[in-house]
Parts: sequence; C-alpha cells; structure tokens
Amino acid sequence: MFKKFAVLSLSFMVLAAPACFAQEMETMDEMLEFTFGTLVRVSNEEITILEYNFEQEKEAEQTYVISSTTEFINVENLAALKIGEEIEIEFKEKDGQRVAMAIAKDEEIPVEDVEELTDEAAEEEPADQTQ
Repeated sequence: MFKKFAVLSLSFMVLAAPACFAQEMETMDEMLEFTFGTLVRVSNEEITILEYNFEQEKEAEQTYVISSTTEFINVENLAALKIGEEIEIEFKEKDGQRVAMAIAKDEEIPVEDVEELTDEAAEEEPADQTQ
C-alpha cells in the first residue's frame, strides 16, 4: 500500500513540475523593468527619451510604446508631458517592443520647501565634539 502511494505521489510531482515551471516563466515575462531619462519626442503612439545605455556606456535615445493601459503618475496625460522633462518609465518587453506600463514625472518641490529641508538638516547635525 505504501509503495503504491509513494509511486502515485512521485508521478503527481513529475507531472505537475512542467505546469509549475510554465507558470513561473509567465510571471517572469510579466515582470516590469524601470528606466528614466529626458523626454525627447512624444506622439499618440510612443514616446522617446534620452537615457543612459549601460551596455553601450553612453546616452542613447530609446522609444517606448504607449498603450490604452499606460498609467500616468504626477502628470494628467500624455499631452501634459513637455519635451526636456525628466520622466520615469516602468515597462515590459512585448513582441520586441518596450511597452510603457507607467509614466511618472517627479513632483517639483518648491524652492521654499527645499530651503526649509536644508535648514532642518543643518540643525539636526551634531556639533563637532573633538577636544
């Protein structure tokens, strides 16, 4: 009886392994990548940014496809993006293209807030206690 149960269990594990591996591969395919750069061109179908290419060790233009599911963060829509702005993109590779899943523009911090943060940091620094 135990031998039949062991054989049945082993058979189930061998048959289930490919399904688990396939599911893991689908998850890996859906993983998002991240990049950032300066906006160079915008159209209704795609955007192009100037980003650092680590393989080429230089800045290069890269195009990202815009889809109906592209999410915009800290910017109302595609039309609100301006050439020369710094943006961040989460994307996935699909059929040889980089599809933008999310496009974010950093929120600008008013100069007064930056000065206030700098003043607070200076106040928190411990005094030099060397004698």
